[in-house]
Amino acid sequence: HTLDRLVKENNIIFYAKMPLTLKPSPDREVVDTEKAEAMVSSWRAELLAYQTANPDSLLCDKIILANKSYTKEAITVIAKFLTSTDEFSPSIASGIKYAGLDDMIASRMEDE
Repeated sequence: HTLDRLVKENNIIFYAKMPLTLKPSPDREVVDTEKAEAMVSSWRAELLAYQTANPDSLLCDKIILANKSYTKEAITVIAKFLTSTDEFSPSIASGIKYAGLDDMIASRMEDE
């Protein structure tokens, strides 16, 4: 998942772990509450393992939510996880620099 990258600070070059990218399975589908909770559970486990192995590193800087449709309840589950500071402080959302959101709502009902 994470690759080493060369970082140069104050003319010193060293290897640093790249932050994680959170992404669901590649399958096109409608994500409901149950699927969102499973997704968040998987992300939580991945982030906690990464945090244990890399305690001083940024946990996550990208999230990909593309090519899926999400119910409003599912998005609420995901948003609460990303913005919460209960488990990760600062929140995961605060480190996100890129969000892949293309083709997210193509098959949702108009009222959603």
